[in-house]
Amino acid sequence: MVADIPGRLVHKATAVALAGITGTWARDLGGTSTSAGPKANGYSDGRLVVDQKTIDKAMRLFLKDNSAAASQFDVALDRQIAAAAADPKHRDADLHRLGNAAGLFTNAKTREEYSTALEKDEQAKRNLFWTNTVAGLAGGLPGPEAEGTEMVAKGLLWGQMLLSGGRAALTDAFDVGHAGRQETVNKDQASKAYRGFSPSIAEGLIRSGTVEAPRHGDWYDPKTKTVKPSAINDPYFSSWWDKALDKKSVANSRDSFQHGFTDDPTRSFDGK
Repeated sequence: MVADIPGRLVHKATAVALAGITGTWARDLGGTSTSAGPKANGYSDGRLVVDQKTIDKAMRLFLKDNSAAASQFDVALDRQIAAAAADPKHRDADLHRLGNAAGLFTNAKTREEYSTALEKDEQAKRNLFWTNTVAGLAGGLPGPEAEGTEMVAKGLLWGQMLLSGGRAALTDAFDVGHAGRQETVNKDQASKAYRGFSPSIAEGLIRSGTVEAPRHGDWYDPKTKTVKPSAINDPYFSSWWDKALDKKSVANSRDSFQHGFTDDPTRSFDGK
């Protein structure tokens, strides 16, 4: 039994690392997977090109019975969604690509029969990961217009965040106790999972000045201009976000992400 423990830890750690790497390339994966064939995989015109079947296999590999890896991917995706929403020039196109990446991830979960227990674990670890890493680093991350040394600094901070978050996700402190087998995530739950990324879109829109920051609510930090992922469960965030969606540009951004998530005709969210 003792001899098995290191092997399991290595496997779990490898999955977390794979999730972080995959999440880091989420925009490219979401943008190229819709048209790439199985022989198109590689690096072209400054973008990573991977077909959907290959992405699905990678995602299913790291998320299988592993909420820590899933939460690592979530946060990597969260940060890119917030950055995309903060960039008026490429906002809607990038949000569509990232929505597609989120849809690929959710569909992989249903195919892997991801349980509701793991889903609860994942969300709790996502919140802990965010609190222990993103909240402290986000204020130092340059915006989408950053160039040169700023981009280097951004890359270093991003790597630091993934490393520290990945290590933390493997510790007992991240054992949130939702283990136990339950029913798998169903089609209705999966098809609406895009809503869970609304706080990230909201954060980017606040950063860009597209919407006014909320005056109240502990889900928003005015110093770092970050929105907690757990805001999705806060009634005040829901009412604030519904009001923000009255603005056409905000609704367009939300719709771009949602369409990227749901519009692929091959994506059934039923585990097939």
